[in-house]
Amino acid sequence: FMAREPDTVLRMTRAIYRMQQWIAAHDGDAFAKLIANYFPDMPQQTLAICLSGYKTSGIWNANPVQYRAGLEWLRDAMISCGAIKAKPGFEELSDMRFAEQVVREGALVQATKVIE
Repeated sequence: FMAREPDTVLRMTRAIYRMQQWIAAHDGDAFAKLIANYFPDMPQQTLAICLSGYKTSGIWNANPVQYRAGLEWLRDAMISCGAIKAKPGFEELSDMRFAEQVVREGALVQATKVIE
């Protein structure tokens, strides 16, 4: 898919990065308010507490770049629970070209704002 639709992958990666930046800039209450309709059986305050806890513990990346340690941890967890049997290497599982490009673009946008 990445080879056939690089523009689609790039646009999707930009959207993920914008979402990650939004999460980083807002608290659990704002996040809960935004997504509460997807969790109709959960009180919004409970959702806000959970989201704040996730934020505090650093579960969400601040950018779409996947790092070796995180991906290897996930792979090992999937092996230990039986979800996968093989132990693929980082290079087999990841292609960070699009994520790295989007992060560079974001840095350029921020630098341009500072210069203006």
